Amino acid sequence: MRRIIIMVLVLYSCVFRLYSQEKEMNTDRPDQTEETHLVNKRQVQVETGLLYNDFDTGRSAIITRTLIRYGISSKWELGVLVEQGRERDRYMKETVQSTYPLAVRFKAAVLEDHKWLPDITVIGYLQLPYTAVYTNGGWRRSASLLAAFLHEVGDDWKIEYNAGFQQEAFGPDMTWLVNGSIHYKPAERLEMFAGYFSQFESQEDPIHNLDAGIQYKIRDNLQIDLAAGSSILHDNPNRFLTIGLSIAIPK
Repeated sequence: MRRIIIMVLVLYSCVFRLYSQEKEMNTDRPDQTEETHLVNKRQVQVETGLLYNDFDTGRSAIITRTLIRYGISSKWELGVLVEQGRERDRYMKETVQSTYPLAVRFKAAVLEDHKWLPDITVIGYLQLPYTAVYTNGGWRRSASLLAAFLHEVGDDWKIEYNAGFQQEAFGPDMTWLVNGSIHYKPAERLEMFAGYFSQFESQEDPIHNLDAGIQYKIRDNLQIDLAAGSSILHDNPNRFLTIGLSIAIPK
């Protein structure tokens, strides 16, 4: 028992110690709108969480979603996204908040700190084949591409929005995505948001969704979050709840 306590204390001191950062840690979770910010150069940032998704019939989905990000330079970022869990395939097919079971992601800053234009970042995903053994119907080389925009209003408010496309994880169909969120910081370490995210298909009715949540920085490199969302104006309701943890690992 004493050894376990010592190991926990050592791990705590290694993971939670403060360190200097070039810029504030920003995360892509828990809202559905992709951030324009990149992680620091040579910085590793892990964003992980558990998502509970309720369907109108059948078992609910319980999904772990983890994004590992690495800063290649001040303009480029590379990452790996993993989404796995119970009812994964149905979650991928029927929800807008899903992306891919396993994918690589790149992020490139196009415009920053312009006098009157928003910050602009391009984000792309490419699905990887290594979880095909769990996939009904095989794996496809699906891809996604989004343009992300950010307007900062004073020190406490920011507006983010995305537009782009995503090929389905298990099929050839293409969907068009439009996301947006408003963020407010009532305190230095606390941030709240409300957002809209949607999916448009040529042969299907659009799926509109709303979400809201909070995120709190326990330390400069450690954040916890909580968010919930639901579809609106849609026959088959899609409701989810997610809780997560993000950490920027010291260089």
